Amino acid sequence: MNFFYLRQGGKYSKVPIREIRYITGEKKFIKVYTTERSYLTDISLNSFEKGLPSNLFCRIHRSFIISLLHLSDFDNTTAYVAGEKLPIAKAYKEMLKSKIFIFEENDISEIWIRFSEFNSFFGYSNLS
Repeated sequence: MNFFYLRQGGKYSKVPIREIRYITGEKKFIKVYTTERSYLTDISLNSFEKGLPSNLFCRIHRSFIISLLHLSDFDNTTAYVAGEKLPIAKAYKEMLKSKIFIFEENDISEIWIRFSEFNSFFGYSNLS
């Protein structure tokens, strides 16, 4: 399924998964930021994280989950998502690196292996 519904008061709002940029959490509330708007609901970040596709989202801090589709840049301490600077905690840095493709100049053979994995994941059979 490529969407879900979030309850806000007595109303349920449809949220397309690919539009989610990032999620923040504090205690038993989360705020989901999408390309169009944000949603506030009463669920814990831990509970919400369990329902997200793990190949598209990554926890980067005890209070932040990001969409890997909307991650534009990152360094050792900051993730840049949709113009926002979000903190990366040391405990989550390696998890982030393990979920994305990092191409470095000395790893040409690894690049093609990982690129083919990427293509097969998204259903691409060739590079044309």
